[in-house]
Order: sequence, then structure tokens, then C-alpha cells
Amino acid sequence: MGNKGSKASHDRMHSQYLDTDRPNESYASMKQRAVASWSVAITTKNDVDVMPSRTLAALGRALKGQQAQLKTELSQRQAAVESMEKTLQDLDNNNNNEDNEYAGRHFVNLKDMDKESDNGEQVKKNSWTDGEHPKDRFLRHVKEYYREKLQQELKDAQGQVEKLKTRVEEVEQQYLSQAASLVRMAMPSYLQNSERYRKVFSEAVHAANDSVQKVCSWAEEHGNKQTLITGSDVYVKATQIDNGLHAYFVEDSEDGSYVKARVEDIDGDASQPGSLVKLKIFYEQDMPKHEYEASFSKELTIKRVHVYGGTGVQRQQLPNNTNRKDFAALAALYLRAEMIKPILEKEVSSILAVCRKKGVVEAKVIYAPLKTQDRAAAKVFEKYHGEFDRLCDIARLTIIVQSFSDLFTVLSEMTSHKRKLLKITRVKNRLDPVYDATLSGYYRDLLINVTVPCTSEGDAFEHIAEIQITLASLVDVKRSGGHGGYSVLRNFGLDDASTATHFGGLDTNASLRVASGMLQRLRLDGTQVSVDVLRSEACLGSGFARLTVLSLAGCYGLTACDIGDILTDGVCAKIGGNLEYLDLNGTGITGVIPSYLFSSCKNLKSVNFEGNRLTGELPASVGKANAMEVLNLGNNELSGALPEHICELHKLKRLWVHFNKLTGKIPENIGKIVQLRDFRFFGNEISGTLPKSIGDLNRLLVILGGRNKLTGPIPDEIGKLTGLLDIRLFRNQINGTIPKSIVNLASVEVIDLSNNLLEGEIPEQINKMEKLEVLKLFQNNLFGTIPPSLFGGKRLVGLHLARNSLNGAIPREIGNAKCLETLELHRNLLDGEIPEDVSGLMAIQEINVSNNSLQGQVPVEAFSKLATLHTLRLAKNNFASKKSEIKAELKTALPNTKSIET
Repeated sequence: MGNKGSKASHDRMHSQYLDTDRPNESYASMKQRAVASWSVAITTKNDVDVMPSRTLAALGRALKGQQAQLKTELSQRQAAVESMEKTLQDLDNNNNNEDNEYAGRHFVNLKDMDKESDNGEQVKKNSWTDGEHPKDRFLRHVKEYYREKLQQELKDAQGQVEKLKTRVEEVEQQYLSQAASLVRMAMPSYLQNSERYRKVFSEAVHAANDSVQKVCSWAEEHGNKQTLITGSDVYVKATQIDNGLHAYFVEDSEDGSYVKARVEDIDGDASQPGSLVKLKIFYEQDMPKHEYEASFSKELTIKRVHVYGGTGVQRQQLPNNTNRKDFAALAALYLRAEMIKPILEKEVSSILAVCRKKGVVEAKVIYAPLKTQDRAAAKVFEKYHGEFDRLCDIARLTIIVQSFSDLFTVLSEMTSHKRKLLKITRVKNRLDPVYDATLSGYYRDLLINVTVPCTSEGDAFEHIAEIQITLASLVDVKRSGGHGGYSVLRNFGLDDASTATHFGGLDTNASLRVASGMLQRLRLDGTQVSVDVLRSEACLGSGFARLTVLSLAGCYGLTACDIGDILTDGVCAKIGGNLEYLDLNGTGITGVIPSYLFSSCKNLKSVNFEGNRLTGELPASVGKANAMEVLNLGNNELSGALPEHICELHKLKRLWVHFNKLTGKIPENIGKIVQLRDFRFFGNEISGTLPKSIGDLNRLLVILGGRNKLTGPIPDEIGKLTGLLDIRLFRNQINGTIPKSIVNLASVEVIDLSNNLLEGEIPEQINKMEKLEVLKLFQNNLFGTIPPSLFGGKRLVGLHLARNSLNGAIPREIGNAKCLETLELHRNLLDGEIPEDVSGLMAIQEINVSNNSLQGQVPVEAFSKLATLHTLRLAKNNFASKKSEIKAELKTALPNTKSIET
């Protein structure tokens, strides 16, 4: 679509980006000139506060540009070397190389050689020199010559590659040195202001929690409605995952709030918020895409509105016949941005005027100028692969509000305003409390892309602009110096996740990046690590480190090291302010968890010390890490009781202390951990009763407490856990009756109360648990009859009621359990006949009703219909027929059943 705007303006825009002396200059050449011009701006100033931001930008871009250019050249030369090596291999193997190819290099026609003979007569082979035909001899010489020449070319190319590698390393070191120096200078300001941002944002959220949820819901509704692409990577909030997947995936993403997934299928229009999307969620959240299929995964169907990302690239409209990589595209975008800017500003002013009438009296607008041209060009080169039409924030403005309540009012009016001029195309909600703000220096806002329609001299088009909405308290921090330190990091590309994250060994470069504050995520999983290097001033102990993630899972070199020698008091004091994720899983470390760990690292969200040899008690200071969401201390040698202070972790979602030597009681105030979803304490020596406050954990999904010394009855309050999926308290000393309230666990899938001292009857209304798959009550003192309603569950797979004192007949309703695979009723007091209805167990694999008082005839014909049955145990009952006769009949009726005991 053409644009007939002001010719003077159009020419001015073009003149800013196009060199009229180079009308045919290529894009690559333009970029090279730009990088060269940036290099001139490199400075040696040492004061970040007075160093112009453009100078910092120039320095960062020049070094990054040089790196990119060298790496591209290196890649091309390596490809050439590989091609030469393959050619040599083909030459030696004589694969896909026609004789004419070699002869043609020397301008020889092999057909003429074929005609070489004495006056056209056949010349016998033995009359030729050495018995070799002239053509074969010539080809052999040509191939030998070509091989020698190619080998020399390959040797030269390999030498150039090695030189280029050295140069790349030199530039990398120069970049690291320059960046480290500047980042060190900026770090004190950055850390101070990061804490200020976190504080004011936390206060704003606390003051208006209901409005925060409304804002987040609005962002989902209007941001997650573009068409999804099948096979694309997306993210889902962990709070939207159900069906038991929490136990695997809720906290396995780095920020503990979003889970990575892939779009498998879409049911209906993928642009509609209510349409269903089938996802595959991967356990290894950092796994490269090509390794997905080998990863443990689960499938999930979820509404479109809860799926983030996966919509592809957002692009601007360009005039017809405009190449998106041509600087003319940038000029056209700036021209259009100038034209729609007053329209955008007028519409936003109209929206805010209505909001003021609704009580939003202190909303302000900052009408920003168009994005600077050098920043726009740099962004295109660095992030958009030279595609100018991906620039969607040339025209932008900022709305500043006082509270989340005012923010929601503005958002609501934006979508219901009478003119509805602005169409929302994308929303990025960085004001969501679960958003990981570490890469933005903890500054937050809500970014909205909108299309603005415009008509100029009969030419209609739409241009995408950006509206930023944020809180006044955050802006105050930014204006008082909060943006300076972050600007340094951004200009060196350190606000990018790939740049701020290191995977692999702790080499010199990685240590330097940690020590200077360039890295935020250090993942050394499975590598050799030196404790002395790790804790030294050249790494964690530098005082400038700003790590949010420190992962040493499975590292070599830490076995038998004391945890206090790795995470010293000094190291924790220096990195504790930012550290959120700490993983020492499977390293073999020993010692007592130091109390200063939780006192210094108060922002910890996730701690994983599973699979080590830690001893002693969990320190009471754990209660000071009140941001904690995941605490995994399983498979260690910890002793003592769980401290009462652990109940102060109100955000804790996962508490794993299984397979230790813990004693004492479960804290009485466990119910204060209101966010707890997964509590695993099996394999300890914990005693006492389950506290009644456990009923206050209304978000609890999993409670695994088998193999302990629990006593007393199960509290009636257990029935309040209506979202519970899995409860296992086997091998304890729990007594009393099964509380009737247990039937209120409408979501429960697994109940295992086996090997206890329970008595009384099985609750009659157990059929209310429609999702129940496995019920294990064996080895107790239960009596009474088996409730017929027990077989009404459509999902029941395993029923284990053995070794009790149950009496009466097996209910005829047993045939309704179409999914039942295992039925264990042995060692009870059951009587009567086995009902013919057993034929309805179409999925059954194992039946054990031995050691009862069953009578009458064995229903052989009914059993013969059970094609999946592989084990049948009927021994020690009072059947009418002889054992040998019963067994013979059953073997004939069940030829595929492996084990039959009568």
C-alpha cells in the first residue's frame, strides 16, 4: 500500500538512513559501516554516572558487532574446510566423481583418448606402457595432482580457521574485559535500585491484591488471543496446571511460575480465548528443542487464554514493493509513525478523560518522542536479523497511574471506549507478580501494542505503536537513578537471557562474568568444579556477583565437601541479596546447613539439596526466607524435628524432606503454609498425630507420609482438602476409624493407608470420590462389608483390601468396575459365592480372593470372559468342587492365564 505523505518529510527520512553516494550498497555493507561507525565511539571514561548512554551503547554494540562479524566469518571458513574434506574423501573413494570432471579441469576430451589406436585398430592392453590405457594413466595423474593441490588448500584453510579462532577469543576477552569493568562500576547502583524496585512493587501488590488479579486476567484475555502455531514453544502459568501435573512441573521452571510446553494440537479457532489447546509439557525445562522427544513429558489440554507465546512474529505494514531489510523500510516506518503519533495521543487523552471522571484523577501521560534512530537501527541489527518491519515501538507513550485499581480502570476503558479506535495486538504483562523481572533490572510495566489507523491523501494504513503503563512508585525509583545501572547491562546485551546465563564448566571467562556481575544464571550441572575457585574473589566472593540462579547439581569435585565450606558466610553475604534459586542436588556434600544461609539469602525461592549427606537439624532461620516456594531436602541424613519457624514460609508450595532421619512431630501450625501443594515426608521417624490445621491447606495436592511413626486418628479436617490428588500414609501406627469426611476428597486419585491400625468400616459414600484410581487399605483391622458403591467409580484401577476382617459377600456391583486391573481381597472373612458379575471386569489382570470363607461354585464361565487376566488366586476357601477339578476347569477356560491357584 503506497504512502502519499509529505515528500519533504519522506526525503528527510530517507536521507537519515540512505547514503546517496552508495545507491546500490548492500544490506551487509550498510551493517558493516554502521558497526565501524560505532567503533569510533569507544571511550575510556571510568565514571558510569557521567558517561553518556549513547557512548555506552556505542561501546557495547561495537564490540558485539565485531564479535558477530568474526563468528560469521569463522563459520563460513569452517564450512569451506568441511566441504574440502568431503571432496577429498569422495576423491579417495571415487564416489560421485565422473572421470570427465577431472579431465575437464585440464581441457582434455576423454572421447578423443578412446579413439587413440594404431590407425583405428584395436590395440591390445599388454602392448601399452605398463599395461595401462592412456586415458586411465592420464586420469590417474590428474587425480594425483588435484589431490595434492586440494590437500594444500585444505591445510591453508585450516590454518586460517585456527587464526580466526584465536582472533575470536581475543575479541571475546576484550569484550569481557570492557564489559566487566563497566558492570563493576554500575553494580552498586544496580543492586541498590533493584532492591528499591522490589520493595515498592511488593508494597503496591500487597495494597491491592484483588486489583492485581483483575489486571492479570485482563492481560490474559486481551493478550493471549492471537492465532497459535502448532509445534511452537509456549508457556503456561503453573497455577493453571491440574490433573496431578503439579507434582512434576509446578516449580521446575526457573522462575517457579511458568512452565515451558509445546503446542501439539488446537481444537477450534486458536484465536478465541475459550478454544482448547493440547500441549506437551516437558520435565526438563531447559532442554533444547531437538531433545524434546527423549524427555519425560505429560500432555495437558488447556484454554487458549492461559497459553503465552507461540504466535509468531509481529510485523508492521509496509508500502508495496518495500523490502523489509532495506533502509527504505525504516524510513517509511518513521514517516508513518510521525503521522499516527497525534492520533494515538488524542485517543489516549480521550480515554484518560473518561477515567478521570471515574475517579482516576492522578493518571499522567508522557508523550515520548519517536524512538531514536540509532537505537531503532541497532535493535533491528541485534535482535531482528535486519528486518525493519518488526519494529513496533517507534511511536510510543507512557501512562503513569497511582495504583493497580487505577490501572484496571484505564485498561477497562481502553477496551470499551466508545470509538474503539485502538486495536490491541499484543500484551506483555511485566506487572504480573510471577513475572521474572531480573532481566529488566526489576523495573516493571505493562506493554500493549496497538494498531492505529490512519488515512493520508486517500491512502489508508495501520501502524503498530506501543503503550507502556506503569506505577508512579516504580517511575519514582527510575527517575532517581534506578535506570542507570540497568542501562549499562542492557547496552552490553546483559539483559538478554542467553547472555546472562552460562551453561557448562567454570572456566576463566565464566568466573570473570560472575565476578563482574555480568551473569545472572550460573548452571554448572554435571561439570568438574573447584571449591576454591568457586568461592574465591575471582568468582562468587567478588562482591559484584548478582546471581539469581546458582545450580551445581551433580557437579564433580564437591563430594564430601562441607556445605559451609562452599557457601561460606562471606559468600552468602555477597550473593544473598539477589539469589533466588540454589541447587546442590546430587553433589555428595556433607555437613550441617548453616543458619546464615537463610538469614543472608532472604530472597530464595527454591532450594534443592536432595541426594546428599547433610546432617544435623534444619535451622530455625529457614523462616526468614519468606519468599521460599520450593524446599527440597530429600534423601539426606537430617535429624531432629521440623522447626516451627517453617510455618512462616507462607509462599512455600513444595516441601520435600523424605528419606531422612527426622523425628518429632509435624508442626501444629502447618496450616499456615497456605500455598503448600506438595508435602513429602515419607521414610523418616516422625511421630505424633496429623495436626488438625492440615485441613487449612486448601491448595494441597500431594501428601506422602509413609514409613514413619505417626499415631492417633486421621483428623476429620482432612475432608477439607477437596483438591487433594494423592494421599499416602502407609506403614505408620495410625489408629481409629477412617473419617467419613474422606469421601469429600472429590479430586483424589490415590489413597494408601495400608499397614496401619485402622478399624471400623469403609465409608459407605466412597463413590463420591469419582476420580479415585487406587485404594490401598490392606493390613489394617477394618471390619464390616465391602460397600457396593466402591465399584461405582469409573476410574478405579487398583483395589487392595487384603489382610483385614471384612465379612459378607463380594458385591454384585463388582462388574461395574470396567477399568479395574488389580483386585486383592485375600485374608479376610468374606463368605457367599463369587458373583457371576465378575465377568464385567474387562481390564482385570490379577484377582486374589484366597484365605476367605467363600462358598458355592466357582464361576468358571464368568472367568473365561476375562481375556486380560494373568493371575487368579482362589486357594483356602470353601468351594463346592474339589481343588483339582476347579483348577482343571479354569485352565481350560483360561488358557492364557499364567498363574492359577485353587
